[in-house]
Amino acid sequence: MRLTNLNAYYSTEYGKGLKSRRARDIARIRIIAVPEMGDNGDYSPCAYIRLLQPLDYLRELELIDFKIATGEEALKIGGDIFYCHRTSSCNEGSAVALARHARECGAKLFYDLDDNLLKIDEAHPESKQLSGIRVVVEKFLQEADAVFYSTRELKRQLANSSKRQFVMDNALDQRLIADFPTLDTEELAGTNQSVGIIYMGTYTHSHDFDLVSKVLNQVLEDFGDRVKVGILGVTPRSKLPSGIRRIYPPDVVGSSYPAFMSWLTARREWQIGISPLQDTQFNDAKSPIKALDYISMGAVPIVSDVEAYRSLPATAVERVANRPENWYKSIASLVSSESKRQHMAERGRDYFLSRATLEATVDERIETLAQAME
Repeated sequence: MRLTNLNAYYSTEYGKGLKSRRARDIARIRIIAVPEMGDNGDYSPCAYIRLLQPLDYLRELELIDFKIATGEEALKIGGDIFYCHRTSSCNEGSAVALARHARECGAKLFYDLDDNLLKIDEAHPESKQLSGIRVVVEKFLQEADAVFYSTRELKRQLANSSKRQFVMDNALDQRLIADFPTLDTEELAGTNQSVGIIYMGTYTHSHDFDLVSKVLNQVLEDFGDRVKVGILGVTPRSKLPSGIRRIYPPDVVGSSYPAFMSWLTARREWQIGISPLQDTQFNDAKSPIKALDYISMGAVPIVSDVEAYRSLPATAVERVANRPENWYKSIASLVSSESKRQHMAERGRDYFLSRATLEATVDERIETLAQAME
């Protein structure tokens, strides 16, 4: 079931101590968000992360008026900004109609993009599907008054594709996180002796899984009951390597990103999260959102040493070269050292709370929106 009330998952008031002097420049602007729908009938996770949650947070701070609409619904209403994302579930014709409607209303058209959908690697599992939406992305880039990218590398790759361009870093909505762990020794150690290693992601990561499949087998063989390995999504293959178990979210949360994050961050059985990523131009433009997910769970991320993760501090995230021996060495080191896990988890928590939540980045978001409106 699609969520229409995002606050259903938010139980704590945030936003005290707002410092931005530009807040007045976006005060009470009327934003019509046109998010992309997922295959399950709810908004896509990207739409929640890039569009819905950030805008809802600004609305909670009483800075903006914010309404969600489909492309068809948006054509019947007015506003100051029509804010689109990826395809916004539009085709080329409806994208053009939406841009025309914004101009006729005297409104601006903002567009957000979090992947380089103009240059899809042929090796990408969804290359054919994604190439089919390229014309819609091109149309939005051409028509938009301002474009927001999730990373500086993505902006660099698409530098000539739009007029006014800004970088809006990904940040997680702190209102979704269930009781961020205190990270004391007893809690990190858990009630059992095994160290939990989790690998999660969409099914587009099958090729990335190949980077660590044999490594995880070796870790299980060498450490036995001292470790447990779980996979959430990642690969559609039905048979996983021996000892690796598949994790299934409860049905009640599986189709909703806010509910999924609330469920995920409440689990304390995973101390290490891995995110291997093939070194490609497409992946270079990605954000480090997966590492932030792991940190929000209280887990220490081990990630590939590729462009997507190089903005994260080495004190909180372990980056490794994409060679089996490097992956094994890093995993084994963290499994073997509880003190190292605790130290990195503490540094990760400090970084996350100060740099990677909507609350921590609200002033930068207000500043960017104000610049885009000028």
